[in-house]
Amino acid sequence: AAGTKGPYVASSGSLELPFRTDNVAVYRNGSASDLSAAKQYDVYYYNANLRTVWLYSSRVTGTLTAVSPNRAAPSSVTVAGVSYDIGTSAAAYKLSSQGSFADGDTVTLLLGMNGEVVDVITASASSASYYGVVLSSERTASTSSTTTSETSSVQVVTQVACSDGVARTFYHDGSALRTGWVVSVTVNGSGTTVKSLSDKSLSGKVNAAGTTFAGYSFAEDVDILDTDGEGGYAYLYPSRIAGAELEKSDVRYYTLDANGDIDCLILDEATGDTLTYVYVTSAGETNSDMNVSGTYTYLQDGESQTISGNTIYNITVGGAAIRYEDGSVKSIKQLESVSLTDLTEFTATASNQRYDLDENVQVYLRDSSGDLHLTSLSEIIGSDYSLRGWYDDLGYAAGGLIRIIVAS
Repeated sequence: AAGTKGPYVASSGSLELPFRTDNVAVYRNGSASDLSAAKQYDVYYYNANLRTVWLYSSRVTGTLTAVSPNRAAPSSVTVAGVSYDIGTSAAAYKLSSQGSFADGDTVTLLLGMNGEVVDVITASASSASYYGVVLSSERTASTSSTTTSETSSVQVVTQVACSDGVARTFYHDGSALRTGWVVSVTVNGSGTTVKSLSDKSLSGKVNAAGTTFAGYSFAEDVDILDTDGEGGYAYLYPSRIAGAELEKSDVRYYTLDANGDIDCLILDEATGDTLTYVYVTSAGETNSDMNVSGTYTYLQDGESQTISGNTIYNITVGGAAIRYEDGSVKSIKQLESVSLTDLTEFTATASNQRYDLDENVQVYLRDSSGDLHLTSLSEIIGSDYSLRGWYDDLGYAAGGLIRIIVAS
């Protein structure tokens, strides 16, 4: 809004506002709050005319590995393997050749309302904890440069899909960890510690509103991550699992915040969203002289790809789900198909049975020659096309979504 000032950093935990603080509207991370919720190093904005304050607590802590395009005029910075735009002159100065931070330093980025870097502080001033699953981990020789020295050592480089859906890279001592393990990561002034975690499970039903599960409420900023144990992951909003009955085997780990609410939930193949969904356009299989081979061509988001080799997947033309392991195809399973009689932006109906749509549902239009072309839901909703949908019937607690639609 016009007249909004900021960003500023609450370095001491208090805000400097040019107006009286009674009867002020306060939002923290997008939710209604009050000024007492302000924490040290929160980023804030205010509008005196609207008597409104916006607080943001987003930050990331990790190893600084790059500043682009150069130290003379930095516009982005890479921390924990993720690049962030620099949004203020103060942050740009600290990351420039005249600033106090160098590659290899462990730092904390304070992020503004659009995810831009507002300020940079030392990790010792603001430690961070992450939970997630290991995507890769290996021991490697590296040279670490800090503001005072340069040393060569053997480090472990571990990439973690964190519970907020961001894949981050951490540099730490110890042993490499297995892909798919649930881990906690602590980053502070003393360094980075990555620790494997034993399962910590729950079971019960998520209510229809997606606000409670197994006797606990979900925190307003709850992070939910579905995983498959082989490096696949999908970030979920609570509404994605609303109404689902989750068994103990569906929940790998959870944490509670200071209010006793679930603020982190890591699932184990509860939704099917970690799979890759495709439309198989041709499936050729041969078995001769004790040799078997298969060639499968499919569309994924409109792009044609082919898999061939000595593995038979027993699939035909239509929707299918691919599971990967270590970057290679582990399995391909056929989806169930239904003739759709009604279609909306969020649901489809077949023989009076309603199906929810995958938010990333792939929609194809078949032309007069039989070729398929990627299109959008809006192009076929309310049309006279004949519609066929493919949904996953693979036993997931919150599965059964329409993943592929073909309009003819």
